[in-house]
Amino acid sequence: MKFFIALVLSLAVFGFASAQGTPSGYTPIQWNPHNTTLYNLESYGSEMAQLDAISQGGSEWVYFQVDSVGVQQVANGNNYQFSVEIMPGVSGVKTLVFVVHDSPLSLLSWQIV
Repeated sequence: MKFFIALVLSLAVFGFASAQGTPSGYTPIQWNPHNTTLYNLESYGSEMAQLDAISQGGSEWVYFQVDSVGVQQVANGNNYQFSVEIMPGVSGVKTLVFVVHDSPLSLLSWQIV
């Protein structure tokens, strides 16, 4: 019985600890601009988000750098969440957060925060 209680408690602790690392459901991965898959996903997502922003009356923006990347496995592929520093117009540096699905390639969402 003591073994069972210890097992249940350890599973609860490890489950809680791993959940703390990925509150959004995305597992952080290292950004590497030389990784062609990540680079192509980021380029596609930022370009599609900018085109959508312009079609809604926004201005073009200047791209600075990728702050973070996370991946989430879903039933039909992977979703990648990027956080990118941009400068839209003259409003100062902002953060563009967008999600790209890899198969088929599509922009799922984007927002400037």
